[in-house]
Amino acid sequence: MIAIGRSASDIYDAIALMYEVRHPGMRCSMLELSGNILLHGGAKPSEGIL
Repeated sequence: MIAIGRSASDIYDAIALMYEVRHPGMRCSMLELSGNILLHGGAKPSEGIL
């Protein structure tokens, strides 16, 4: 995904969903840091959960 220029948001979603599929009942979120500075934090609802 990185090699074909996908956005960081798309890559994070794919990683989180892959993790959640492999570990049923668990939820994943991502934090983007630069040193000790939080650049972005987010969690997207899992597929089918709203």
